[in-house]
Amino acid sequence: MNYKSVIAYNPDTSVLFELTNGNYALVSLDEDDRFLITVSKYAETHLKFGGFEGAKDIPEKTLKKAAAILQKGEKVFN
Repeated sequence: MNYKSVIAYNPDTSVLFELTNGNYALVSLDEDDRFLITVSKYAETHLKFGGFEGAKDIPEKTLKKAAAILQKGEKVFN
């Protein structure tokens, strides 16, 4: 999957991407849910639980890890 931008992240837990097709993907960074990607048409679906920080503050290591999981595209749920 290709992403257009990073919307937000939850430290050490997940990263929310806007995909190039207009959907939103929440990528889990948690070891128990490794490689889990949840896709939704609306960003609010993922953001409603709170705990997210702005995308401009995302650590480079977190972004690289989440982007690699997104590119791999395993365990995708809609």
